[in-house]
Amino acid sequence: MMVGKYLKRCPICGGAIRHTKTAYVIGRVVVEPELEADACVKCGEEFYTAEQVARAQEKATKLGLWAPRLEEERELKQIGGSLMISIPRPIVKALGLSPHEKVRILLTDKGLSIVKKK
Repeated sequence: MMVGKYLKRCPICGGAIRHTKTAYVIGRVVVEPELEADACVKCGEEFYTAEQVARAQEKATKLGLWAPRLEEERELKQIGGSLMISIPRPIVKALGLSPHEKVRILLTDKGLSIVKKK
């Protein structure tokens, strides 16, 4: 996996980004002791890929440290050759989504991830 491939400057402060290994911590528990990440040399913010976060969250869930913030069941609908789901209002509100906004849909080893485009 190539962390740092897309991020050259910190989106928080504009500082330079360096590739590093860091511990992924939830609360005070180290979930992943050595995770490759990008870190800002100025503000220290760390950046992970969606797949890295999904794996860490799965491990944290098994350890009883993390639970999904919002979860709802939806039925798939067919439109032509595609399938569609509606995004529940609480999730729309939590993500700050609005109609006609573009999102990225990612296929990970654990399912789908929907990311709001910046």
